[in-house]
Amino acid sequence: PQRSNMAVVSWLARVELWLLGVIAGTKVEFRGRENLPTGRFIVASKHQSLWETFAFLKVFPNAGVIIKLQLLYVPIWVGVYVAK
Repeated sequence: PQRSNMAVVSWLARVELWLLGVIAGTKVEFRGRENLPTGRFIVASKHQSLWETFAFLKVFPNAGVIIKLQLLYVPIWVGVYVAK
């Protein structure tokens, strides 16, 4: 079910951000969250790296995600997104 899948993925995102802080000394700061609209909205990203995908899951824990078909060949995404 989507709720359990997103709970796992959101937990993985938090763990990844924590590990980046512990191992690489990376600090994450989210600014402007108070300016987000209530209700549904679209977030479009330039994807400078894969990192932002996980970071967005911390900010938007119940996000609907549109992915490129080729990403289904990456094993971790198959279990998360196909199960929806």
